[in-house]
Amino acid sequence: MSEFRVEAISNKDGSYGPQVCGITTFTGSGMQLPSGPTEFRGGRGRAVFMGAYNIPSPYRTANMDLVEIPTKGDATDFGDLTLRRAPGCCSSSTRGVAAGGADPSVYSTIDYTLISSQGGAYDFGDLTIARRSLSSMSNNTRGFFVAGVDPSAVLTMIDVVNLASTGTADNFGDTLEKNRTGTATASPTRGVAAGGYGAPATPNGASPTKKIRFLNLQSQGNEEPFGDLFSGAYGLGSCSNGVRAVFTGGGVATSPTYSESDVIQFITISTQGNAQDFGDLTEAKLFLSATSNSVRGLVGGGFGDSPLNNATNKIEFFTISSTGNAADFGDLTASIYSNGSFVSDSHGGLAQ
Repeated sequence: MSEFRVEAISNKDGSYGPQVCGITTFTGSGMQLPSGPTEFRGGRGRAVFMGAYNIPSPYRTANMDLVEIPTKGDATDFGDLTLRRAPGCCSSSTRGVAAGGADPSVYSTIDYTLISSQGGAYDFGDLTIARRSLSSMSNNTRGFFVAGVDPSAVLTMIDVVNLASTGTADNFGDTLEKNRTGTATASPTRGVAAGGYGAPATPNGASPTKKIRFLNLQSQGNEEPFGDLFSGAYGLGSCSNGVRAVFTGGGVATSPTYSESDVIQFITISTQGNAQDFGDLTEAKLFLSATSNSVRGLVGGGFGDSPLNNATNKIEFFTISSTGNAADFGDLTASIYSNGSFVSDSHGGLAQ
């Protein structure tokens, strides 16, 4: 399948930059882009991997890596977070935002970075409560931080921030049930979250959920049932093109340990129902992160088929509007793992 990418678009006054326009269906390549109004950006497609766990010591890292989504290749150094940790991350078309995490203390810290220019992160504010192992998503205007675990309990609360400002998060609603190490992604109006588990504190021997849930992002409220994954999984990645949500890999608990998955599955965000088969990753892995632009999904890091003490630096990609197996994209600067640390300035088809 061919890819369609606009490098720049001229506004009616002759200037270049964001504008609202309609997207039509292009025939010949078989690719269909989302229809209806969307923010259209020219020449963008940056993704930043913001913090993670790494092996060996110091175990957690503040490093941020940069890749250009339309162009395959290895990541380069972007800068550092304010703290070493594996946070939950989301983004607008200009900012990447990282929240929570632990090293080993559990943090409420929220950082942000400007995706257009390499450099360090800046203080944004705080979550309503310190937590790690949270899920995160955005609709390009607001960022949502879903559940997680504080030092003593698995949580249900969903926090929200205005991505263009700074300050303390507000409570938005609650998840259907306690959840940690799940995943989340969104369209402009609806968020979807999947997988994870509620207890105990370790996944070994636990039964991760296969439930997919959705959240109306336009008004405060709680999650509602959407459908099911193929099987219960935790530590999986997710991304979207604004129409489809794609879930990648993850760990399936098999007492007393776990097994990694190479499965890629997808849903149509606007229509409730069970996930469908998309294809396979190049290797089975869990605790991987995913992001996207309107065409490509990227998956980075994770535990591969190797033993627990072997993380991977691989980046893989796939075309979201089709189905098929992932292919090699390049390498991160280090072997790391974290589900939820990949952000993009053109994620979810919101900014192309």
